[in-house]
Amino acid sequence: MGKEGLVPRFDIQVLVRAKSELRLGQTCYDCGFMNGARFTLIRPIAAIFLSIVIFAIQADGDTDQPNVIIVMVDDMGFAGPSIEPYNNSNYRTPGMDLLAEEGMRFTDFHSSGTVCSPTRAGLLTGRYQQRTGIEAVIHPYSEHPEHRKGLRKSEVTFAELFKGAGYATGIVGKWHLGYPNNNSEFHPENHGFDYFRGYHSGNIDYINHWGDHYEHDWWHGQNETKEKGYSTHLINRYALEFIEQNKDQPFCLYVAHESPHAPVQGPDDPVQRGPGAKVRETPAAEAMKQMILEMDKGVRQIRDKVVDLGLEKRTLIFFLSDNGPASGTATDSEMWRGKKASVYEGGHRVPAIAWWPGKIRSGSITDTLSISLDLMPTMLSVAGIEIPKGRLLDGVDLSSVLFTEKDLPPRPLYWASMGNGGQRSEAMRDGPWKLVVQHPGAKEGTFENESVELYRLDRDPGERTDLAQQEADRTADMLAQLKEWFSDTQRTATPQPGGWEQSKKTADVLNAEFKQFQTSRQKAYDERSHPLQSTPSDTETPALLRPLVRPVYPVLPFERGFAVESGQTAVILGSTNAYECGKRGYLETLLLAAYPDSRLRFRNMAWQADTVYRQQRPRNFFEVNEPDYGERDNRMRTEADIVFLWMGQSESLDGVERVESFAESYLELLREVAVFTARIVLVTPVPFHDVMSFDNQAQSRNETLAVYVDSIKKIGRENNLPVVDLFRTFNSEYNGRDWSRNGLHLSQEGQWLAARSIAAQLGFADDLASVNYNRKDGSLNPASVDSLRLLVERKNDLWLSYWRPTNWAFLYGNRQSQPSSHDHINRDTRWFPDEILSIIPLIEETEETIFSWTTRTDR
Repeated sequence: MGKEGLVPRFDIQVLVRAKSELRLGQTCYDCGFMNGARFTLIRPIAAIFLSIVIFAIQADGDTDQPNVIIVMVDDMGFAGPSIEPYNNSNYRTPGMDLLAEEGMRFTDFHSSGTVCSPTRAGLLTGRYQQRTGIEAVIHPYSEHPEHRKGLRKSEVTFAELFKGAGYATGIVGKWHLGYPNNNSEFHPENHGFDYFRGYHSGNIDYINHWGDHYEHDWWHGQNETKEKGYSTHLINRYALEFIEQNKDQPFCLYVAHESPHAPVQGPDDPVQRGPGAKVRETPAAEAMKQMILEMDKGVRQIRDKVVDLGLEKRTLIFFLSDNGPASGTATDSEMWRGKKASVYEGGHRVPAIAWWPGKIRSGSITDTLSISLDLMPTMLSVAGIEIPKGRLLDGVDLSSVLFTEKDLPPRPLYWASMGNGGQRSEAMRDGPWKLVVQHPGAKEGTFENESVELYRLDRDPGERTDLAQQEADRTADMLAQLKEWFSDTQRTATPQPGGWEQSKKTADVLNAEFKQFQTSRQKAYDERSHPLQSTPSDTETPALLRPLVRPVYPVLPFERGFAVESGQTAVILGSTNAYECGKRGYLETLLLAAYPDSRLRFRNMAWQADTVYRQQRPRNFFEVNEPDYGERDNRMRTEADIVFLWMGQSESLDGVERVESFAESYLELLREVAVFTARIVLVTPVPFHDVMSFDNQAQSRNETLAVYVDSIKKIGRENNLPVVDLFRTFNSEYNGRDWSRNGLHLSQEGQWLAARSIAAQLGFADDLASVNYNRKDGSLNPASVDSLRLLVERKNDLWLSYWRPTNWAFLYGNRQSQPSSHDHINRDTRWFPDEILSIIPLIEETEETIFSWTTRTDR
């Protein structure tokens, strides 16, 4: 019997839809065999019919575990493709146009967010992103209230469900759902993706792959990879590679293009960010055109690869944009009001194309109201994958739209947007009606100053005529419904660190800080290329003050007191706060101020993931344990004349009952460090801060932390080691100051306070000296001293670029026994290449600049 003889009256795509509906045991809408009537199947009948459906689908091999490819471009507005109804008049886009000609075009499709991160959270989970706690862009600046957020492992992604169903899963391109160095949970491989080629930040330089956080950001899995190539070309290449590698098994691929997001860069343009940056000579409009057309080629390449491999009959491709157009992309449509970050139609109405030859009618167009949240339930439906019990999705299955061109039952859609400056806006769609809520002049992150607008899109698609007063009852009803929806998303929303209320900073201050950060980082990269050009003049040389007062607290003596001899090296070990100490450079600047003739070298060897229980730091002095990371590659062995050991905060979260185990591990660490130095300074952790990221449990946590601090101080007394008590200082002197950015980690001001406390308690700097922190702009005064600190920052950036690969290799080697994923034993593939060794002369040259400056100082 042929396929047609099995179920003669039903189209196979109707059966795919029916299978999904029946499997879930829910009400079936417009299945194609009841004349559009709505009905509920009784379980026995459903079971019998389901058997017929499964049999029919199994008989059609093309629909058995189909492949799914999602292609999402970045910041391209509704008028991105040149084909109707999008009608881009600036560029011809043959790749997108061909996909549309052979598939279905959506005229009323929307992204769930108006900016990058929220839409991606909604796409991956099939739920409004507010439920994940990701309302805004995950910002690149470390002090920003939204920086430390990310996609938690408690979320369920479509990649996890496809992987559980035996699919190969991959993501190529942009992630932007959390920086893994903040929390390992945020890595794509912890969310169901087996294959990752791309970047974590919001955007990267297309040429050298420096992210908007001004660090290199290109990865193969969890390996940072210095790979050459225009980012769009790499994304295209690895998308094709994944398809080729998995052509003989079902796969789910998410291609997240960077284009046409800034920076504006064509394939032949120079670097715009980071080392080697130059001014672009190509006009912006021409560069943008090149960016979009290279992405468009990739869309065509994916389509052609699927066809060439004979996979088109069992592959669904869905193309969309993550939000409306950014300025300068020339993809905004005159039909819609607003751009990226706006809740007007232009901010979230985006082009969308579905392609599946033989399943989706070529050249079809639908005006069905749809949203990016719908893709997850649709993908699961066509693949026959169950939605986990108790996991309600906010999107709906689009199978009836794709395969039978039927409309969906009416439903409301919602948007809630928060900009980088904490400004909020919300919107709701109910049929032709569109409610827009703005909050002009509201305090950052709040819903103050509510201003409500109402539009009727079928008569006023450009949202020009506000009908809120004329339709007061409708406006009130929709506003109440919108607020109830938002409240519902917050009842069980995933907790996230940070937030505007906790930051206690204004948007203006943060924006100024971010610009200062960008300027200083880029300046450091520029100076790295021309180190001698940054030498300060004699007129810029500050008067740095020597110590004038005794330490505030008693300090156990070193053998000869805390004296610094010429040519010595100070090293800092610890976790995140210790690690970030080097980024700001405050402590080192104070040391140089106190001992300008010492030629003191400072090496920050702290690491975010360090604990006393799994301490990798002694291995990074080299010549300790196996594998030997230093000698094999001719690395310079790091000297350690003075070691600052700053640990204990994260360990205290294990509770009071583990303090003895902590003390034993701490002592063992001291023994290992003592092999390299006889001068060790113990630094106690800072207290926890009372902010939302720790559920306001700071008081109880600090009670436990105090026990750990006492154990550190006891170890110091018993071993005749000096102890800098930051815990006491921050609790007594700095209580109430804004020294923490998330309850655990020090803010910029907190780093300055910590450095000043260390200097004062050890007596090598005057606590009342004129080198003071300026709370308004985060600088040191006088300005010339801050110039010295920027030189220190530049040197520390170079040091980190040299030293950091050791950590990555060690971490990838499972920390203790197993070699790293890079074969460092085989010299041809070793993990520590000559280009990293070449950084050493730049470090030394920068230090000579610092030393020559300080020794010229009029003291």
